[in-house]
Amino acid sequence: MKIFIAAGEPSGDLYGSLIASELLALNCNLSIFGMGGDLMRESGVKILRDFTDLTTFGFYEGLKNYFRLKKIYNEFSNYLYLLRPDIFLPISFAGFNLRLSAVAKKLGVRVIYFAPPQLWAWGRWRAKVLRRNTDKVICLFPFEEQFFQNLGVKAIYLGNPLLDYVEQGKNLPSNILNSVPPGSKIITFMPGSRKDEIRNHLPLMLHIFQKLKKEIANLIGFVITENSNHLPTIDQLYYTKEARYQIMAKSDLIVTSSGTAALEAGILGVFHIGIYRLSLPSYFLARVLVKTKRFLLTNIILKEDIVPEIIQPTFPKLYPIVIKLLQNPQSFRKERLLRIKNILGPSGAAKRIAQAIVA
Repeated sequence: MKIFIAAGEPSGDLYGSLIASELLALNCNLSIFGMGGDLMRESGVKILRDFTDLTTFGFYEGLKNYFRLKKIYNEFSNYLYLLRPDIFLPISFAGFNLRLSAVAKKLGVRVIYFAPPQLWAWGRWRAKVLRRNTDKVICLFPFEEQFFQNLGVKAIYLGNPLLDYVEQGKNLPSNILNSVPPGSKIITFMPGSRKDEIRNHLPLMLHIFQKLKKEIANLIGFVITENSNHLPTIDQLYYTKEARYQIMAKSDLIVTSSGTAALEAGILGVFHIGIYRLSLPSYFLARVLVKTKRFLLTNIILKEDIVPEIIQPTFPKLYPIVIKLLQNPQSFRKERLLRIKNILGPSGAAKRIAQAIVA
């Protein structure tokens, strides 16, 4: 059996790797190939193209990259024609993968979409495209199952693979925290994985940390980023791509861009602040198109405004919230966050998803 996985961003690469590992555990003779990154490659997927030149951040940026994405879409359409997989497994990355799903469907390939487009946030008109070009949709969040079923989509929720991955990751041995003095307060900044996100978020985060140091003597900071080249050296601030979950779990506060990192913080039960800075064209487009009043996954899943969300953050908007939460941790109730794990469901999601794919 041949399975074609298409993941166009880091979170998709992570989910793809977890599912691919379970697929190969079920049947080591499977041939799995497609688009992804290092995690999928390490899990046994033959990578036809790395996703790193695909990732964009914001509506306007996606439009600017249309012709480059169109070229890659044509390339992968040809792969589908030539390789004729038994199953096409698109993961998130809706603008690209919905179109590839249509190609696969015309070829008679079974299409199973994991982490479908977030139609509950915007673009509900895409439901008919999703319905027409998929055989099964495996949802990423529990509330999505009924939402998509109401739109006529064959949808099912089997759990979220991130739950096990985060829980296992926080317990892995690491020396990175050994140098942190006892009694330190730890703040962790997660600017995002895309270049646009880092450019939009990191300067403000560094400014916040430099100001905090003057107020909190025992403060230690971490910036979790894949690339720390050419970033400024600041006393008591450490850049790292290692020990992600160990650092997050020990943090007193996390400041993160919205997305998977916020969900990870919620699973770990660590209080966090979600920020989201877009270019002005993307911001105005989002105000018109996006229908949900919450943008942070933590709050969306809990259906409550528990974690602060700041769109188009500035220093005057963000700093007072950060300093308050660091100096008065009793101002939030951690147990409210811990409900996320129960909502996401039992462990073993990646295995259940793999079984559903080959069933």
